[in-house]
Amino acid sequence: MSKTTYSTDKDLNAFIAGLVRMGWTFQAQGRLPKIIAPNGRKMPVPRSHADWRMLRNIRKSTERLAALPPDTAERP
Repeated sequence: MSKTTYSTDKDLNAFIAGLVRMGWTFQAQGRLPKIIAPNGRKMPVPRSHADWRMLRNIRKSTERLAALPPDTAERP
C-alpha cells in the first residue's frame, strides 16, 4: 500500500492522515488542497508550513469546522 503525502511538514502530514482515518476527506485539486469534514465543510490546507504556529492553528480550525452544522446550502 502506498503512503499518501498530504504535506511536506511531517507533523501536519501525520495530523491530516489521522483526520482521514476518522472519516475526513482529502481533496488535492486546484492550487490548495482541501480537507472536507464529515459534515461537508471544507478547509484549505497548506502544502508546507508557514510558521511555527501552523499546526496549532490548523488543529483549532478543524475543531471549529467539525462543530459546525452540516453544510446543506445550494451552491451554483
